[in-house]
Amino acid sequence: MKPYTIIHGDCISEMSKLPANSVDSIVCDPPYGLSEHGTPDIIACMTAWMAGVPYLHKKAGFMGNTWDSFVPGPEVWRECIRVLKPGGYMLVFASTRTDDLMSMACRLAGFRKHPFLAWIFGSGFPKAANLGKAFDKEAGAKREVISTGAAVKRMIPGADQNDTGSWIPDNGREYVPTVTAPTTNDAKQWDGWAYGLQALKPAMEPILMFQKPHVGRMTDNVRKFGTGAINIDACRVPTDDNLNGGAYAEDGGRTSLDGDERVGAAQGMFQAGKTAVAAFVQPEGRWPANIIHDGSDEVVAAFPESSVTGKRTPDSKAAIVRGTTWLADNHQSTEYADSGSAARFFYCAKASKSDRNSGLDGFVEVVIEWNDSTTGEIKWGVEARQARLWVATEQSVPRVTAVFGAKNSSATEWNTMLSGKSTTGQSPLGSMSTTATRKSYTTPSKILSFFQNCITNGNTVGANYETASGGSPVENAGSYSASMLTTNEWMASALGASRAVWPMRLKLSASVGQSSHPTVKPTDLMAYLCRLVTPPGGVVLDPFMGSGSTGKACMREGFEFIGIDMTAEYLPIAQARIEHELAKVTAAAELAAIPAPQLDMFAGEVA
Repeated sequence: MKPYTIIHGDCISEMSKLPANSVDSIVCDPPYGLSEHGTPDIIACMTAWMAGVPYLHKKAGFMGNTWDSFVPGPEVWRECIRVLKPGGYMLVFASTRTDDLMSMACRLAGFRKHPFLAWIFGSGFPKAANLGKAFDKEAGAKREVISTGAAVKRMIPGADQNDTGSWIPDNGREYVPTVTAPTTNDAKQWDGWAYGLQALKPAMEPILMFQKPHVGRMTDNVRKFGTGAINIDACRVPTDDNLNGGAYAEDGGRTSLDGDERVGAAQGMFQAGKTAVAAFVQPEGRWPANIIHDGSDEVVAAFPESSVTGKRTPDSKAAIVRGTTWLADNHQSTEYADSGSAARFFYCAKASKSDRNSGLDGFVEVVIEWNDSTTGEIKWGVEARQARLWVATEQSVPRVTAVFGAKNSSATEWNTMLSGKSTTGQSPLGSMSTTATRKSYTTPSKILSFFQNCITNGNTVGANYETASGGSPVENAGSYSASMLTTNEWMASALGASRAVWPMRLKLSASVGQSSHPTVKPTDLMAYLCRLVTPPGGVVLDPFMGSGSTGKACMREGFEFIGIDMTAEYLPIAQARIEHELAKVTAAAELAAIPAPQLDMFAGEVA
C-alpha cells in the first residue's frame, strides 16, 4: 500500500469524507488571493464571514486565475480543524499583501495563532510602474533613448535564471532593456519613483503557524494524540560553532563572579559549584528560528558579517554587562570564537531547478499556439492563445495526461486524436496509421513529429520545421519547434479559435517536462516544515496540493501524505514527483538493509 493518497476534487467536499481527528499536521500553500480588493470588498468579506457564510469575490487573482480570486474562507479551515488532531499544527503559506485576511479566516475557524515563520528568498522581482514614464505618457511626450541592452527572453511563471541571468524556460517573448530620459517637468521631478502593489522587490513570504486547541493538559494531549509540540532537536540548524554561550564553564565548574555581593541561590547559574556536575553538552545544532532562507548569494549578502579579532583583554571579557533585564547586572560579557555571515544562524533550504522537475523526465510538454494569419502582425507568447499538453512517454503510445489552456478540449479528446480513433471510429484530424502510434516516442523531437503528423494530415497550407536554436530538425533535440498554416476545424475548436481566423497559423514546440505550477516550493523547505510539526510516522494533509511538493517532502521524511487538488491537470505532475521521491527513499532503505560482508579473519595472512 502506497504511503500517499492523491485526491481530485474540492477540498471542502473531500475533507468532509475524512474522519475527525485523523491527521497529525497540515502543511499547505493555498491561493493567496492576489486580486484587486478595496475597503468595500473587505467589509463585505468580513460581514459574510462573521455571519458564517462564504464570501465570493468576483475578480481574478494571480496571473488572471479565478482560483486565486480570494484567500480560502473560514469554511475551508473549519474542515481543516475538524480533521486535525487536538494540539496539531497547521502551517499556511501566505502573501505579505493578504496574510491578514488568511490569518483572520483561520482564526474564525477556531485555530490559535503562533508567531509566523519568514521564508526569505532572492528570486522575487518587483512589478511596479515608473512614475516618471507615466507622466510622460500622460502628456504624450516622447522620451530620449539613452541606451539599450541585449534582448532577453521573457520568463514564464516558475522559471529559473541560468548562469547568464536569462530567464528559462521562455515562451517566445522578448524584452529589450532600455534606459530613457524624462521629458516633461513632472517626469523629471519624479524620475526614479515607482508605484504599484508590488513596487518593492518581494523577498519574503510569511508561513502562518496555527494550532488546534489541545484537550486538557498538554502532557495528557500528547500521550493520547501524539500532537501538541514541535520537534526542536530534529530541526536544529547544523553548525560547527561552539554553542556554549557562557552559560556553563567548559569544564563544568563555574565560580562566583568577581564583585558579586549576593550569596547562595541569588547568584543563579553563577553560584559557586552550580555546574560542577552539569558539564555543558554541545547541542546538535542551533535552536531553530522563525527565519528560513534559500541560501542564494543575494540573500546571504543581506545578512551582516560578524568577525572575531581576538584582541579583547581579559578584563574586558570578564566585565559584567550592566542593565540586562533577565539577569540583572550579573551577565558576563563573552567573546565568541565563530565568525561569518549571520545567515548561518538560520536554516537554509536551497531551491533548484532539478528539485522542481525531478521525476518529470518521463513527460514531454507540447505547447501549441495559434494566431490569426489574416492580420499583418504575428505575435507569439500570448497566454490566451496557448495550449500546453503534458504527454507521457513511458508507454508505446504517447498519452496526454494534462491539458492547460485548451478551452474546448480535454486530455481524453486529445488521446482520441492521437490514437487515430473517435466515437465515429475516425480520428478528428483524419485517419492515422495505427502502426505509426506504436513507435517509441521518448524524446521531444519524436513527440512533436508525431503531433505534427496528426495536425497537418490533409490540412496544411504551409509548414516550416526547425529546432529551437534554428536549423534543420534533429532527432534528439532537447527543444523542437514548428510553424504552419492550417484549416483544421477540430484543432480550431479545441484551441478555442474562431473560423474567422482561418487559415490559422500554428506554432508548436516541445521540451522535456518541467513543472508548470507557478508556485513550486523547494522540497528541503517543505521537508523541514513537515518535520517541525509532525510526529514520527504521522499523517500530513495538504488540501491545496498543487504540484505535490508537500507530498514529495513527506516521502523523504517517512510521513504518510494526503493531497487534495481541484485542478486535474496538476495531479499527474504531483504523482510523478511524489512517486520519484518514494522510489529514491525505498532504494536507499533497501541498500542500507543489505548486511555488510563479514570480514575474513584470515584475510591478508601469508602462508
